[in-house]
Formats: sequence, structure tokens, C-alpha cells
Amino acid sequence: FRVGLPKSSAFRIRVKLNTSGIRFMHYFCSMKFYTHFTETIKLVDLVRTNYRLLDVLPRFGVGLGFQERTIKQICEEKKISPAVFLLVCNVYTFDDYSPDEQVFNDIFATELLAFLSASHRDYLRMQAGIFAKVVELSEISSDLYRKVMVDLGTRYQQLLQDHIDYEEQVEFPYIRELINTKSPQDVCRPQIEDQDRELHVFFYDFQSLILKYLTDDSMATSRLYRDVLVSIAMFKMDTDKHILLKDIFMTAMERMTNLRL
Repeated sequence: FRVGLPKSSAFRIRVKLNTSGIRFMHYFCSMKFYTHFTETIKLVDLVRTNYRLLDVLPRFGVGLGFQERTIKQICEEKKISPAVFLLVCNVYTFDDYSPDEQVFNDIFATELLAFLSASHRDYLRMQAGIFAKVVELSEISSDLYRKVMVDLGTRYQQLLQDHIDYEEQVEFPYIRELINTKSPQDVCRPQIEDQDRELHVFFYDFQSLILKYLTDDSMATSRLYRDVLVSIAMFKMDTDKHILLKDIFMTAMERMTNLRL
């Protein structure tokens, strides 16, 4: 660093680099690493571990301004079941998280269903924003891909609505039956359609089209392509966790119902 610099300048640069290194090491050493979340963890550390939870927390009615509150404190304040809150945050954060059976003995099933329904309302809002970007993208695409982009955007809206309708009209009522029934043998499992896989395949095809065949001729076009790709990727990650959470929940309710037979 001293090449072409006065000795005093080189010293100032070394001091600055050393100070930055100390700040980085202090930040790194102060970071907290978790295998799963518990009630005693502060919300600020929860979000620092997984910033995608910023999309999840509003579905519980939790906004920013955590201060030093822990999960237990915010759940008491917002009247949220800590078991439900922790189950959701752990599933959305840790790919290898497998809830203990005891969790479902403590969980308020209707509250988890309410969270899943709140996710649906959020998805409809999010997909409207993505569709608007897709329409904008189609307007700057070549004639060959313009109609394809609009058709894909429309197909995306329909697939998402079908997915939501199926969960709200078939799977969630089935889960409620499992929760409330006094005669488990009378509860009939619906024929589960593969709505989830169809949505997953669509996301893959949509991303592939943009990555393989659309060219970015300007900085503005490139930025729009990236915005659409990142929005789709983030949305897919959220819906994947949503589907996983629903499947874990439904399987647990079926198991607990069978134990009552």
C-alpha cells in the first residue's frame, strides 16, 4: 500500500484497514447462530438470521420496531401462540428442521390455519406486483416473446388462484374436521390433487424462459429482468415453505386423529 504514497498516508490507510477489520471481527463474533429458534430469542436476532421472515411476520400482525423484545414477549403482546409462531419461523428458516411431536400437542390448530389463510391474502397482493412487472417486461420484449410473457403471467395468476382455492375449499376444511371431530372414523380424506407440484413446475419454466431466451439490451432492461427473476424466486421460496408447513400440519393432524381411533 505504500507505493507512490507518503509515509504518513500509508500509515493512515493501514490504520483505517485495521479499524475496519476490528469492526468486522466484532460484528462477526457478535452474530448468533441457531439450529432452531426458542422463545427467549430476540426478534431482531430472529430477523438477522433470516431476513425473509420480514414477509412472514406481518401475517401474525407483527411489524417493525422490535426494540429488545423476545419472541415470548411479542407473542404475549400480540396474543399469538408461541408454539405456532416458533413452528412457522423454524420451518421457514431451517431446511432440516423437524418439529417434535410435542409441538402439535401444544399448538393451537385454528391459529395455524389462520396464519396459512393470511399467507394466501399476502400471496394475492404479491402476485399482483409480479404480474405488473411481467406486463412491463412483455412491452419491451420482441414480438416473438411478447404474447408468451403475457400468457405466462395470466397462467401464473390462474395457477396461484387454483392453489389457494383448493387449500381453502378442500384441504383446510379437512384439517378442521380432523381437529373437531368426535368420530375420527367418519372423517374421509379428500383426494389430494397435485396443485403444489404444478405451481412449482410453472415457476421453473417461467424462470427458464427469461434466463435462456430474453436478452437485456440496456441497463434498464437488465434491471427489470433481474427484478422479475428475484421476485419470482423469492415468491417460490415462500410458497415452498408454505406448502411444506401445510403438509407437516396435515400429516400431524391425521396421525393424532388415528391415535384417537
